[in-house]
Amino acid sequence: MPLSNRRNHLLGHSRRAQMGVFLGFVTAVAAVAIGLLLALASRSNTQFAAPIRVVLTEITAPVGSALRWPIERVADGVSLVSDYFGAVDRARSLEAVAAQGRRDSISLRLLEIENRRLKALMDLKSPAQHVVAYAAIVGSSPAAFTRTAVIAAGTNDGIEIGQPARNVDGLVGRVIEVGPRYARVLLLTDAQSRVPVTLARNGAPAIAAGDSQGHLEIRTIEADRNPFRPGDLLVTSGVGGTFAPDIPVAVVTAVSSEGATARPIARPERLRSVLIQTPYMPLADIPLPPPASEERR
Repeated sequence: MPLSNRRNHLLGHSRRAQMGVFLGFVTAVAAVAIGLLLALASRSNTQFAAPIRVVLTEITAPVGSALRWPIERVADGVSLVSDYFGAVDRARSLEAVAAQGRRDSISLRLLEIENRRLKALMDLKSPAQHVVAYAAIVGSSPAAFTRTAVIAAGTNDGIEIGQPARNVDGLVGRVIEVGPRYARVLLLTDAQSRVPVTLARNGAPAIAAGDSQGHLEIRTIEADRNPFRPGDLLVTSGVGGTFAPDIPVAVVTAVSSEGATARPIARPERLRSVLIQTPYMPLADIPLPPPASEERR
């Protein structure tokens, strides 16, 4: 091919390429402009844009579905391959978990048998608690420095002062005032509330006191050490006879030099109803030691 013809051929090819790039740019700009116009139209006139959206959906939906099908099949294939190679590891892990579960179940069963045997040997009997009423909370104390709740149950329903209040999550408080149809419950977070508790992890005794700010201040009875850790569970100890042992009370959130701060498990601000029970061990049921004069006789 002569040099002049070759130059003309290259120039023609270059012009066509430039023209193609230019047309593509124009098409892209036009598409963006049309999209912006449709968006503005849809915001200003929804009735005008609705038919357009329906048409575009009808056009693009089959295309999107057709494109999605091979992508989903490839993803399914990759997932099957991954499941195949990971099945052995998962099976071994599940076998280890099942074996540990069996060992724990056997240990728990042995502990239950041993517990029953020791109770029979010592003739121990746990006091029986009864449900007095299941009452809705109809009000709360308006003062910021007190934390009480009013329940829709009173003496007509068998409510008495000193009865513990709880819900399915844990301890709520105790009854302090009673009327014929309503009663007032002192919540755990009130500054006057004191509850004997133990650390579920090791049984360390402590006292949970309200701070009137929605939290509990935990003070250990063992003055020589601080046994608390963030995340520790505190349960009732049963000391005092009002609250039964092992009722969840709070979770430790922070540890200080004097004890810890805890968050009540039964959140007072979320309560809608409470369960009122008889005291765990009323004072009238606690046997008192005989007087010293009778012991000398």
